[in-house]
Amino acid sequence: MKISIIIPVYKTEEVGYIYRTISGIERTIGLPLNEYTVTLVGTLPGDMFKTRLSTSIKWSFQPTDKRLGPAKNQGAEYAMGHFNPDVLVFMDAHMNFFDKQSANWGQVVYDFIMNHPNAAASPAISLYDMPVQRGYGVISDITEDDIEMDLKWKWVGEPPDNDAPFEVPGLCGCFMAMKPKTFKDSIVGYTPPLAIDDREFSIRIWLLGKDMYSIPQLSIGHRFASGYSDFSTERAIDWGMGMLLYTFLNLGSDMTMRLYEKGIHSTPDKAESLRRATTPYWKQVRQEILRKSVRTPEQYFRRFS
Repeated sequence: MKISIIIPVYKTEEVGYIYRTISGIERTIGLPLNEYTVTLVGTLPGDMFKTRLSTSIKWSFQPTDKRLGPAKNQGAEYAMGHFNPDVLVFMDAHMNFFDKQSANWGQVVYDFIMNHPNAAASPAISLYDMPVQRGYGVISDITEDDIEMDLKWKWVGEPPDNDAPFEVPGLCGCFMAMKPKTFKDSIVGYTPPLAIDDREFSIRIWLLGKDMYSIPQLSIGHRFASGYSDFSTERAIDWGMGMLLYTFLNLGSDMTMRLYEKGIHSTPDKAESLRRATTPYWKQVRQEILRKSVRTPEQYFRRFS
């Protein structure tokens, strides 16, 4: 199998966007049906897709109430165990594939990853229905301003004149393609907290020796949320945990405490967010990252900031 696509689906999703995503995959991927699979994983019941999805696509459903990162991990483990793919593609359920800018994206991404086995890659990411409005790489740079703003997301990168793939500091979580080995080498896959799991995954695999590329000859639309309908106290604490886990796993305790003291205004309980980000389990993961890292955070920010 060339490509296995993993798509988290949740009860908060508008089902019409999910159908449009999957029909867009089939229309633009540029691969025969027997060379890719789609695995839906999440809280929506699998039965609801049976009468609406194209029967020509090889798709499966894995129920879970896990959060976004662990749901992606579950989908990846299922796909690797059942389909033995050459390439994993993690994708959001609200993507828009353009007839021109997204044409043959599956073949282009597959060829790039097979020629760059230690890389993760993504097309340019556009606004949902505006292919010319696009971003390439993402980063959370550690400056005083960003700390005050809870490690605010930044789009970065400018493609070369010939639109050749180019290196970026991180990829948007709405689309990431990689070899299964890259996923396994990440140590823990995607971390649980929402909203920063893509940047955390990106910096972690870079420290572990992987590179990330944007492929600007392609563009795929993404529906960006203006906010979250269920931003409860629990979710806000979890959000703060994600910010602290980003620094704790990849930048160390000193930077974690600097962020704790100056930022993390999104959480109503900073102490609880910190406790969740520094449990014995995450301390063990931190030690494993340190043991296997071949690059340093200083090199990362010197290269990309």
